[in-house]
Amino acid sequence: MADCRIHHGTNVKKKELVSIIIPVFNTEKYLDTCLQSITGQTFQNMEILLINDGSADGSGKKCRDWSVKDQRIRYFEKGHSGLGATRNFGIGQAEGEYVMFLDSDDWVAPCFVEHMYKAIRQNDADMAFCDYYKVDGTKKIPFLTKAYTAEVITGEARNKLIYGTDVAMWIKIYKRNLFLQKDIRIPDGPYEDTATYPLILLACRKVVHLKEKLLYYRINREGSILSFFKNRKFAINALKNICSQMKQRGLFEQYEKEMERYCVRFVSYSLREMEAEKFTQDKERLLLFLYDTFPNVDKPYGKRFLSIGSNDLYCMVNQIPYDLRRTVRCPLDKLSVTYTPGKFDYLAIDFLQDDIKQGYPNEEEIQRITRFLNATDVEGILLIRSRMATVYGEYGGMDEFEQQKQIEEANDIIRQKEALFLRLMTKEVTVIANHDARLLFADVHSRHGCAPYHMNDAYYLEMADEMIRKIREQ
Repeated sequence: MADCRIHHGTNVKKKELVSIIIPVFNTEKYLDTCLQSITGQTFQNMEILLINDGSADGSGKKCRDWSVKDQRIRYFEKGHSGLGATRNFGIGQAEGEYVMFLDSDDWVAPCFVEHMYKAIRQNDADMAFCDYYKVDGTKKIPFLTKAYTAEVITGEARNKLIYGTDVAMWIKIYKRNLFLQKDIRIPDGPYEDTATYPLILLACRKVVHLKEKLLYYRINREGSILSFFKNRKFAINALKNICSQMKQRGLFEQYEKEMERYCVRFVSYSLREMEAEKFTQDKERLLLFLYDTFPNVDKPYGKRFLSIGSNDLYCMVNQIPYDLRRTVRCPLDKLSVTYTPGKFDYLAIDFLQDDIKQGYPNEEEIQRITRFLNATDVEGILLIRSRMATVYGEYGGMDEFEQQKQIEEANDIIRQKEALFLRLMTKEVTVIANHDARLLFADVHSRHGCAPYHMNDAYYLEMADEMIRKIREQ
């Protein structure tokens, strides 16, 4: 690294030290908020590595002023090399047993470091992650990573985290030796966390999910690097990097199924963010990457899905994710009007309503639906047995909805409609049901659904997994 000027703090204990690595690039406007939050932590045994990555604004002066104000801050200046290289530099300079990464435009709760440290330390884990808020201007949006209900994750459950939780590096605490002993280097360019996360995870013996929202992540801010890459046309570089690293380390074949899901989901989200009439070449490059890397990617990922019913079902299908170009949601009462025979390979249907006040199809309407589906030439029809949740909350703290009686009545009606549907269908129907009652609760902060909010992201993921298993068996 060229020309680094260093201000050393001296009042930290080296034992059980936590190193907070903060790359800084043209974030003068946000630095005070970030540094006030991290220097005001309830946990004191930490060092703060402020690394100025060639900022052209007043960020450098702010960093120097803060390093004089707080002796725990070590300040570095270097030429601009990007976020990945700056984090690597920070790992090399860190003296702590544990490391955390923080973006200089974000901020954290006062107990962020203390609670994360306790989570990883008390469980003898290698990595811990928490939930967070997305902040858009003055609006705070709770984001629950809740990949699983478990708090301590090992073995097969750990492998599922490859595609089952948030890849962001700044909601985690790590043993620094994960990077040093496994020689894990963070690449340059957008989506550097996507290009690194599976390697870090597979280096972990035990992972802890701390079910608290402890970080405030700014989105859609002016000047953010991701604001220039919303179309994700650079996603292919990150995916190529992680697959290449996995192959070089002899891990790809062992975890090919999980990596396939990881890459396909990321490509799916990328394609949806690209405008329909633009980036045609980038879309083709992403699809070619998938087909070259995973020869069997066309089953079920290359198939076209029609989601018939609730918004929750639509969210589940999006987790598969469908045909990598487009999925369609069709309300039950619009099926025969909007559906074009031959346009889809698989039909997924449920009788869940997005709002408890909505009505349900009567027997005549279900007869019409089944006549239409029985005459349709598709590879498969999936019936998803979903229910409205009777409770809401976050993890352990659950409360009952006031409309308990109406919800229970609605669930009874859903069961009756499903039974009638199956009796009237002459074509084979694959039935998929939730086998883990712990997943069936409402997230009151859900981005999806109406009232009452009924399913959560963990449920979507589990049901999508089951759809994939059933389709592959056919």
